[in-house]
Amino acid sequence: MFLFFDISLYYFTGKILSYDILSLIIFDIFLSLFISNIVTLLPKSKIINIVIILLFSIYYISETLIFRTFDVFMNIFVMISNINNILGTYKQDAIIVVTRSLIVIIVYLLPLIIYIVLNKYFDKKIEKDEYKKSMIVIFTSMFVLSFTCFFNIDNYDFGSNVSTRGLIKSTIIDGMNVEFGNKNTLNIQNVSTKSEIVDISMQDDKQDYNKFDIDFDSIIGSEANKNIAKINAYINKVNPSNKNKWTGLFKNKNLIMICAEAFSKYVIDEELTPTLYRLAHNGFYFSDYYQPTWGGSTSTGEYSFLTGLMPTEGADTMYNTIGKNMYFNIGKQLQKNGYKTYAFHNGFYDFYRRNETHVNLGFDKFIALDNGFERLTEEYVPEDEELFRATLSIDDFTKEPFCLYYMTISGHAFYNDNNNYKVFHQRKRIRERYGKKYESQVENYLCYQLYLEDALTTMLNILEEKKLLSNTVICLTSDHYPYGLKSPAYTHGQNYIYNLYGVDEYDKFDIDKNSWILWDLSLENDNKEFAIEINEPTYSLDILPTLLNLFGIEFDSRFLVGRDVFSNKEAMVVFPNRNFITKYGKFFEDTKRFEKFDENIELPDGYIENFRERANNIYNYSRLVIKENYFQYLVDIGVLKE
Repeated sequence: MFLFFDISLYYFTGKILSYDILSLIIFDIFLSLFISNIVTLLPKSKIINIVIILLFSIYYISETLIFRTFDVFMNIFVMISNINNILGTYKQDAIIVVTRSLIVIIVYLLPLIIYIVLNKYFDKKIEKDEYKKSMIVIFTSMFVLSFTCFFNIDNYDFGSNVSTRGLIKSTIIDGMNVEFGNKNTLNIQNVSTKSEIVDISMQDDKQDYNKFDIDFDSIIGSEANKNIAKINAYINKVNPSNKNKWTGLFKNKNLIMICAEAFSKYVIDEELTPTLYRLAHNGFYFSDYYQPTWGGSTSTGEYSFLTGLMPTEGADTMYNTIGKNMYFNIGKQLQKNGYKTYAFHNGFYDFYRRNETHVNLGFDKFIALDNGFERLTEEYVPEDEELFRATLSIDDFTKEPFCLYYMTISGHAFYNDNNNYKVFHQRKRIRERYGKKYESQVENYLCYQLYLEDALTTMLNILEEKKLLSNTVICLTSDHYPYGLKSPAYTHGQNYIYNLYGVDEYDKFDIDKNSWILWDLSLENDNKEFAIEINEPTYSLDILPTLLNLFGIEFDSRFLVGRDVFSNKEAMVVFPNRNFITKYGKFFEDTKRFEKFDENIELPDGYIENFRERANNIYNYSRLVIKENYFQYLVDIGVLKE
């Protein structure tokens, strides 16, 4: 049954059986021995078997439908905690997904049907003299299962594990990771100028750095917590980034941050979306920006944007911040500088438990549907334009200085309903611009994104009317690429990303290419010389340190895994599976291959291994700093000031 389920999972999600197939078979055999021997020792084993088979069928069905919908596997804890929200907010979408996946459901129910019909041939009663043998099998199987799972708690990523090790094994590893932590930890042996920041100019006494004066040498030896001691030692060896001519450019200005649902750089068009084009090209232009698929859909995209840390445990990563000190994120730092800070969402307030997480991220209030926003609008689920209009029209929210964060919803899939009002109102604009260039589903996606374009136009108009535009910075990126154009549940098995991106093929990096808008009116006028193109690779983890530098906030860059893009730190984009991009090329972790952008460039000695080490450290630091509530520790010992 388990082998059948795992093979079906690979087939239905388009995954290829990996090199780990032998260990998967061994694991499934011992898992079967473990469960079947326990069941035979219990009364009413037939009923228990039916319940067990049904539960596993439902689990595999759920994971398959989630992947076919969101293009990610979702761990069981996140799935259970969000089931009410998913069925409440996306009830109609869920019904469509289920009706389009009946064959999937039937296939996963086959073992249950077979057992119910033929159980008399399967069931076996254990005689008393065989109890001992069954107990030996149970404990042997439990040992083998625990042993194989424990030694796979390595560079943990739930989605990657499911793709190579099977669902149940990955679920057990997930639970062990929560309980025992990742057995990998920070490598502090070779963290140096060479390994941590390749090609960085050596520190100069005359250069000013974004760095606090912390005597780590005095606290490293006295810390009993081994993880915290390692973090201290690691940070002590990391080079800080330098202050530069952009430092403080936006000091005391207002900030509007937007996480745009399923946004893509391919939406931006000078004629069709003039506001997006203006913001993208008249501010800082990031021509090689990525928002990685972190494995937790919207929640992880938000997390990377707001915290500057790598999401390491799917959507659980954001939940794990509850009650933790998120010291360096922009909301908290601007609060300390007298800003009023608010977060808004035009969806329901408790989805992904945002009502618990976002206030902890430095926002005075989080306002969404069923949490206050419904009193600001007459629309049931308002589009982005109404979200901006309703909030920006209220003087309390725009009392300077202010920081506003928006998680939008207009761009959310499905995109294949040709009759809904979004398409009806916008399709003419798409076809007048592009003719028949795009497939119908891509046209629908672009129609949805026009609601963001119109919302941004409204935002600029309101800010100008309130005489706030010249003093307000706009920072926008996406939560993830538009997986609704690729996921089978939305697309009947088609991949419309090719059509949107205008390519015949793409690699695992290209799908996450996106846009980061960072705009201020002065960059069009008085400060034109500062408005440059950043053509080195950047990603969502770079947003926080860049904003802190631009707003002139005193911070220690060593505590952030991204980089201020205007500093002398070497560019690097790290993906959750440890693939990475540098200015010289792309590294594929699964094949250990580095693909140069220019074959004529000779890499410095140790270049690839140094960056591989840095990628692992980014992952492990991001995990440990939350697990150990590290910033609160620094506050408690007086290193950081609240």
